[in-house]
Amino acid sequence: MKKAVFWILIIVLAAGGYLYYSRQHTSVPATAGRQSAPPPVTVARVELKDMPQEYSTFSHVEASASVDIFPRVDGQLTSIRVKDGQYVNKGDLLFTLDDRALQAELAQAKASLEQNQASLRGARTTLDRKKAMFARKAASEQDVEDAQTSYNTLLASIDANKAAISLAQTQLSYTQISSPLTGRIGNISVDVGSIIKTSATTALVSVRQLEPVKVLFSLPERYFNQLQAELNSKGSEVPVKLVLTTSQGEQSFTGHVAYIDNNIDTASGTLPVYAEFDNPDHKLWPGQFAQVTLQLGVDKGATVVPETAIKDGPESPYVFILNADGTVTQRNVTLDRISYSQAVVSEGLKDGESVITTGQQNLRNGIKVKVETPDSDSHATADSAHKQSSHTSSSKQAEAPAA
Repeated sequence: MKKAVFWILIIVLAAGGYLYYSRQHTSVPATAGRQSAPPPVTVARVELKDMPQEYSTFSHVEASASVDIFPRVDGQLTSIRVKDGQYVNKGDLLFTLDDRALQAELAQAKASLEQNQASLRGARTTLDRKKAMFARKAASEQDVEDAQTSYNTLLASIDANKAAISLAQTQLSYTQISSPLTGRIGNISVDVGSIIKTSATTALVSVRQLEPVKVLFSLPERYFNQLQAELNSKGSEVPVKLVLTTSQGEQSFTGHVAYIDNNIDTASGTLPVYAEFDNPDHKLWPGQFAQVTLQLGVDKGATVVPETAIKDGPESPYVFILNADGTVTQRNVTLDRISYSQAVVSEGLKDGESVITTGQQNLRNGIKVKVETPDSDSHATADSAHKQSSHTSSSKQAEAPAA
């Protein structure tokens, strides 16, 4: 019995050993095969080229001028000469008020003037007669003074009459409400027959000037000297680009710096900058949200790579460099800025080096890669593709720690 148990244990151990041996020898080749396949990547050359120095932010489009129209006299609205949203020119008639009471006041002021002018002629005659009588000692000095006083009083009354006429004419002109500028009106808040008052808090209508439009944005204080230098050399020709995102895609517009504020905001450390854009087609509309880019100069011979080559690391941005033997090296770089999908690098790269632009997630220091050509189906191994570069082998930048 003991011998049977012994032989059974021997058979079980032998079967287990065989299974373990079989699994080890069937799994190792597959694993080795996976490790030996170079990960596919795409590469791009480091280039030296002129790149604009820019500052980008977001803001809203504003009308270059905006007026809320309120009545300047009380009265009943007798006509509305425009429609909601209509485009108007400066001086176009918008509203009329009932002017009959003011017409009567003007007529009364004119009548009072005529009356006092007639009285003045009589007072002048009386004064002359009193002076002649006084010369003959037929009238007293007091008589002459009284006549002079009456004459002077009528002169003052006539001046008051003229002022009353001017006031009545001015008040009467307020019953014709015209547009103070060329632009587009908004919603009309009243109807014909409404009694409108100067104490109203709601405007009759607003008018917005759309040619040109302006954009206000805040520029960080560190860019002030650059902007000031550009303004001194170019005047009002410092370019500003505005980009709208619409259902038809992005639309770009070019304007210029109109002026800068006379004070830097100490709370935010920013300078208000006003840009102006011609808007003949009225594609820019007050209130639109837009990206604004201010050009502050040009970097001559900047080191540039595609934006996709730059990856964020724990210490600094980094790239993968393609070496001459087809392996890659991770290298920290100093990123200056991103502009139009191009990364401007101030330190860490040399002209002519090749950087990895896609496939970085599968990379580590020293790994061999396969370079893919995005525009064709043919693929070349990294070492054969890289032999075509005469510059990369000269790169001796310090390697960063492996990711």
